[in-house]
Amino acid sequence: MEEFEHPSTLEESAPTIVTDGIDSGLDFLTQYGWYLLAGLLALIYFRNDVENALYKIYEARENRQYMAKCKKDPEFARQRMLAMEAARKKMQDELDRKAKEAAEKKKEREEKQRQEFLESTKDQGGNKLGSSKSADDKSSSSSSKKLANKPDYFPLMGGHHSGYRAPRRSCCPSSGGCG
Repeated sequence: MEEFEHPSTLEESAPTIVTDGIDSGLDFLTQYGWYLLAGLLALIYFRNDVENALYKIYEARENRQYMAKCKKDPEFARQRMLAMEAARKKMQDELDRKAKEAAEKKKEREEKQRQEFLESTKDQGGNKLGSSKSADDKSSSSSSKKLANKPDYFPLMGGHHSGYRAPRRSCCPSSGGCG
């Protein structure tokens, strides 16, 4: 039996076809990489223009085919128009139905709100102008009345510790006086 000698290090080597393919691909990129990058950027930049031009070409071709078909068979054009009218009528009926349902729901919602309002005002017995509020409202409004009764109370001026005073307003310009 032949004796097999192990190598000093165990390495798994890639097949030569794979390494040759990778080498040739890298060589191609090193030679033509900038051209590929410029072409890709130009394609991205002009993409919308190219798509619009292609769309117009396809649309013109479809239009020519449709016109040729209509010239050959005038009944086809009439049937297509009738089908379009039927589809429009169906969509309009659906829209009308949805609008009617929405109007009914809105009317029901308004009626429900009106009934709730009537029930809430029925419990209160109605309010007259100048009449006092309930006990809960009195306690919350009394604290604000205490502050408002003070002669030097001005809520827009901030707290008591603020030293800022608003400048005087005058109809005269600041550089000169009136008259």
